[in-house]
Amino acid sequence: MSLKKIKFETPSRVEQETILNYDNSSQEWHIYSDTIKHCKRLKPLLDTSRPLTLGYNQNNSLTMVEGYLSNTSHIIFGKKPVLTPERIQKATKALKAYQTELKRNKQESEKRK
Repeated sequence: MSLKKIKFETPSRVEQETILNYDNSSQEWHIYSDTIKHCKRLKPLLDTSRPLTLGYNQNNSLTMVEGYLSNTSHIIFGKKPVLTPERIQKATKALKAYQTELKRNKQESEKRK
């Protein structure tokens, strides 16, 4: 394992990027990201037996990752689901029913004590 930790200040939002490169001949994904949200998600997926660079800011927060995905990892690309007004209404109704049930169970367990 060749882990390299560096000081890396977070760039402005306009300059932040996440780059995924796929090498078809070696069938490997090379990852670079200085977008904090992506860094946190990608770090556990990286192959620690390959060269790996982690950047941290002055608060010791992860701000950059560069390395290769492990063979057991995969990333899925897709659109975020968009809920229709009917599905939102159905989900709201189900959530209220669940909360009512939780409240009822809590009250019953307190009565038993």
